[in-house]
Amino acid sequence: MLFIVDTGASDTCLDIQSATQKLNLVASELNDKVIGFGATDGARSISFLEKIALGDFAIADFAISVIDLSNINMALHSLGFSPIDGIIGADILAKYNALISYENKYLYLKKNTPEITLS
Repeated sequence: MLFIVDTGASDTCLDIQSATQKLNLVASELNDKVIGFGATDGARSISFLEKIALGDFAIADFAISVIDLSNINMALHSLGFSPIDGIIGADILAKYNALISYENKYLYLKKNTPEITLS
């Protein structure tokens, strides 16, 4: 599956078509609206993944927003890019201390380690 990194997206999300067709997920309805990713507001649902893996980095029991990304995929297509299945947002980027290397085209994530106090 193909995801893009969006430092301005508050939540990591999955396209509704990818969720249903590729992962057979069932999303629960929310009364939330998604604002800012296209010309119109959209509805947001939630689904739960046993695990989400980004390369070798895995997160267990992850709640993911499910939204319609068709307008983004149409824009990407018009620019000659492949459609995406989802967006990695600030919920993952902030929680796992993301470091983006534009030069190397790499996203580094690290799990938080508890601080040790020496006395």
